[in-house]
Amino acid sequence: MDENVERLLDDIQQDALNDEVPINSVLRKCVALGGQSGSGALQTWASKELKGYAPADGLPDYRLIPAFICMDYTVPTATIKGEQISVLQLPKAVHDNIIEEVAVQVSLTEIVEAANAAIADGEAVKISLPFSSAIIPLMNAEYVAAHPGALRKVNAVYWAVNAASFLAIPDVVRTTAVELVAKLRPLAKSGSSKNLSKVVDNAVNIVLNGDGNILHVDQSTGTWRTIVNQVGQESLARRVMFWVSSFVTVVAAIFGIIQFLILVL
Repeated sequence: MDENVERLLDDIQQDALNDEVPINSVLRKCVALGGQSGSGALQTWASKELKGYAPADGLPDYRLIPAFICMDYTVPTATIKGEQISVLQLPKAVHDNIIEEVAVQVSLTEIVEAANAAIADGEAVKISLPFSSAIIPLMNAEYVAAHPGALRKVNAVYWAVNAASFLAIPDVVRTTAVELVAKLRPLAKSGSSKNLSKVVDNAVNIVLNGDGNILHVDQSTGTWRTIVNQVGQESLARRVMFWVSSFVTVVAAIFGIIQFLILVL
């Protein structure tokens, strides 16, 4: 195998296993490895994590995060912020277009900055709902129609995401980099560079999508082939993000219930 590829694999593994090394540094080396090996899949994944995803891009599962829908509003005697609501409390026209899940498209740097800012303020990360500028007037109009004479005014509607769920994204990306090296390490040991770009592309697909394809190297010949696993396998990144997001969501819900009971009692 190309010495530069072997060196990059070593560097990526070492840096990804060291939490003191910024994840962006790991990803830049993944971009370099993609270029050195001819893997467009690796270059694309690492570049999009660094720069952010476009609206038309498909997102990895770990960037789809459970979120509460919340609103801020005023009444004559108070200003209420962060009240959790159901999607059914939004205008009927958007019921089918808004769910309690956020597709996080921004770069890892922006993710970390938003999470840290929310933690410093003791709040959740707030993400405006699509078409919120149109939703708010409709909510106010529907409320007045249902409650004539009421003086409630909605000022903002947004998703509220626990900061810990946001910070789990770069952690999953770091784990994904370690997985990729683990998949490719046998290739480095075999000394084969045959169809290297396809092998790396396939490894990226397995780790990100868990498509069930298994990379196998014949140690006697140093050649690679792909075995299709009919059962399929789920990537570690998916499992980690699912359990982290589920745990954070449950804890946040329990905390909210406790706060409510304290106020009531």
